[in-house]
Amino acid sequence: MWVLIALWNIWMFQPVVTFCHELGHALAALLFTREKVTLSVGQKSLSPSFSFCIGKRFLAEVSLRKGKSGYTQYQLQKRSLWVPMLILLSGPIMSMLLTCSSGYVLFFTSNHPVLENILISWFCCNFLTLMRSVLPMRMQPTPSFPEGPPSDGLQIYYLLFPTP
Repeated sequence: MWVLIALWNIWMFQPVVTFCHELGHALAALLFTREKVTLSVGQKSLSPSFSFCIGKRFLAEVSLRKGKSGYTQYQLQKRSLWVPMLILLSGPIMSMLLTCSSGYVLFFTSNHPVLENILISWFCCNFLTLMRSVLPMRMQPTPSFPEGPPSDGLQIYYLLFPTP
């Protein structure tokens, strides 16, 4: 029974975890760029979605369907290597911080079994998001990315080893 609840929680947490991962990219993009930053989670065409703005530069669009897909849009003023690298690394760093903090609470404290089940789901979901983002590969195709969006690891690979 607990395994089924944990799997259900992982499915339910996925849009939230993706939002947190993309928020890492968005915060770095807000710090290093001057233009508008758009954070998008899920596929807006499949279900009701909502959006919100914070200030003039940040827009978030969230749909609960296909919640494991997300991206952050931003414009770079100058083309250096370090700014896009820091923006790309900030999403996996956010996922790693969430994984480590939930792992610490899970493994080094004593909690009620219900809370432990929730923490296990949160830990697994963040860990899977971290692994999926750092491995250099293409993700499952979406309407926005018909060939499959590149993972953060693949985008970093393209930055370090550009093709002529």
